[in-house]
Amino acid sequence: MPLCLAVFLTGAAGVTAPVFDISELMTTSVTNVQTQLFTVLNIVIPSVVSVIAAVVVAKFGIKWLKRITA
Repeated sequence: MPLCLAVFLTGAAGVTAPVFDISELMTTSVTNVQTQLFTVLNIVIPSVVSVIAAVVVAKFGIKWLKRITA
Protein backbone atom coordinates (compact mmCIF):
# COMPACT_ATOMS: atom_id res chain seq x y z
CA MET A 1 0.00 0.00 0.00
CA PRO A 2 1.50 3.37 -0.94
CA LEU A 3 2.44 5.67 1.93
CA CYS A 4 0.03 8.44 0.89
CA LEU A 5 -2.88 5.97 0.83
CA ALA A 6 -1.89 4.61 4.26
CA VAL A 7 -1.81 8.13 5.71
CA PHE A 8 -5.16 8.93 4.11
CA LEU A 9 -6.81 5.78 5.43
CA THR A 10 -5.43 6.14 8.95
CA GLY A 11 -6.37 9.83 9.01
CA ALA A 12 -9.92 8.98 7.96
CA ALA A 13 -10.29 6.47 10.78
CA GLY A 14 -9.17 9.02 13.37
CA VAL A 15 -5.83 7.25 13.95
CA THR A 16 -2.62 9.25 13.68
CA ALA A 17 -0.23 8.46 10.86
CA PRO A 18 2.97 6.55 11.65
CA VAL A 19 6.00 8.73 12.33
CA PHE A 20 9.19 8.08 10.37
CA ASP A 21 12.41 9.34 11.92
CA ILE A 22 14.48 10.07 8.83
CA SER A 23 17.62 10.95 10.77
CA GLU A 24 17.53 7.61 12.60
CA LEU A 25 16.96 5.72 9.35
CA MET A 26 19.86 7.52 7.65
CA THR A 27 22.15 6.97 10.64
CA THR A 28 21.34 3.27 10.70
CA SER A 29 21.86 2.99 6.93
CA VAL A 30 25.22 4.76 7.01
CA THR A 31 26.34 2.64 9.96
CA ASN A 32 25.37 -0.56 8.13
CA VAL A 33 27.21 0.51 4.97
CA GLN A 34 30.28 1.44 7.01
CA THR A 35 30.28 -1.92 8.77
CA GLN A 36 29.94 -3.82 5.50
CA LEU A 37 32.63 -1.72 3.83
CA PHE A 38 35.13 -2.35 6.61
CA THR A 39 34.31 -6.06 6.51
CA VAL A 40 35.09 -6.18 2.79
CA LEU A 41 38.26 -4.12 3.25
CA ASN A 42 39.45 -6.47 6.00
CA ILE A 43 39.22 -9.31 3.48
CA VAL A 44 40.46 -7.56 0.33
CA ILE A 45 43.42 -5.51 1.57
CA PRO A 46 45.48 -8.40 2.98
CA SER A 47 44.90 -10.38 -0.21
CA VAL A 48 45.97 -7.51 -2.44
CA VAL A 49 49.04 -6.77 -0.32
CA SER A 50 50.05 -10.45 -0.48
CA VAL A 51 49.74 -10.57 -4.27
CA ILE A 52 51.67 -7.32 -4.74
CA ALA A 53 54.39 -8.51 -2.36
CA ALA A 54 54.70 -11.78 -4.28
CA VAL A 55 55.05 -9.94 -7.59
CA VAL A 56 57.68 -7.56 -6.21
CA VAL A 57 59.66 -10.42 -4.65
CA ALA A 58 59.52 -12.40 -7.90
CA LYS A 59 60.75 -9.42 -9.95
CA PHE A 60 63.65 -8.69 -7.60
CA GLY A 61 64.47 -12.40 -7.37
CA ILE A 62 64.66 -12.75 -11.15
CA LYS A 63 66.85 -9.63 -11.43
CA TRP A 64 69.13 -10.95 -8.67
CA LEU A 65 69.45 -14.35 -10.31
CA LYS A 66 70.25 -12.77 -13.69
CA ARG A 67 72.91 -10.62 -12.07
CA ILE A 68 74.51 -13.61 -10.31
CA THR A 69 74.55 -15.81 -13.44
CA ALA A 70 75.92 -13.08 -15.69
